[in-house]
This record gives sequence, C-alpha cells and structure tokens, in this order.
Amino acid sequence: MSSATTTRAAPAPGTFKVIAAASIGNALEWYDILVYGYFAVTSGLELAGIKMIWRVNHLPNFLSFTSRDALSLRLILMEALSNVMHHAHAKTVTLSATYDKAVHLLAITVADDGCGFVAPTLSEGAGLNNMQARARKLTWQTTIHVDSEPGKGTAVQIKIEPPADVGTTD
Repeated sequence: MSSATTTRAAPAPGTFKVIAAASIGNALEWYDILVYGYFAVTSGLELAGIKMIWRVNHLPNFLSFTSRDALSLRLILMEALSNVMHHAHAKTVTLSATYDKAVHLLAITVADDGCGFVAPTLSEGAGLNNMQARARKLTWQTTIHVDSEPGKGTAVQIKIEPPADVGTTD
C-alpha cells in the first residue's frame, strides 16, 4: 500500500446531505461513498457506545463506477457497520480505505475490537451472504474477506480492482 498518503478527518456534520444529493451521477468519488456509509450508521454506533475511527486516505474518482455500483458498495458498508452494532459488542470500529496505484487496488476495511466469531458457524448468516452477493454484482472485480476469531474482533476487507484503463481524476 502507498505509504505517502494522508488521512482525511472524519466528515463534518451536514456533509451527508450534500453527498447524497451529489452522488446521483456516474462519476462518484470513493470518499463520498464512504461518507454516505459513515453517516448512515454513525448515530446508531454512538447510541451503542461504539467509537468510530475514520482512516481514509486520498482516493481517486473513478469515472466509470456507476450509481448502481455505488449503491451496492454503500449497502455492503452499511451491513458491515450494522453487524458491528448488533453483534460485535465492540468499543471501537475503524473504517479505513486506501488506494494502491501501483497494483490498481482499492482496499476498504471495517475492523472492530469486539467479541469476534468462528466463521464456519455463520454459514447461514444473511448479512455476510448479502455482502458477498452484492460484491459479485459490482461491475469491477470485488472480493470480500472476513477475518475473525473469538475474543479478537472482526475485520471485513473489501478489495476492488478497477480495470487498468479506467480514467481517474484526483
């Protein structure tokens, strides 16, 4: 991953309305998608006493990521954050995102310090299955990996591989 990146501060209150209105076109910024997910669950996390840590580096704007793809990614993020709220018994959740230009890979991670779980026992879990199904529907190659262990929390990593010829703006 790129080591020469800076972390943006958590979104300011009121940002969500601007992002939701601006995200209707085809050229969506990754940051905007993450902000949407952030605001969709922040109040619930706060009420549950879970601290949100925001570690999002500068992300390029991919010109061909569609609104439908953005919605699917938002729903994946909301599911991951909702799982933290409802199942993890966590004190902290970290949302991080980086783009590695050298290997053309966007990595988004939702990690908590909660109770964790044994993955095979969740083969019938609707939330995790829904995230996988949404990832398969995205235009670009997307994988979701869940790493969890009882007593050690959970990390959901979403890896998105944009085609090499996709245009970006910074």
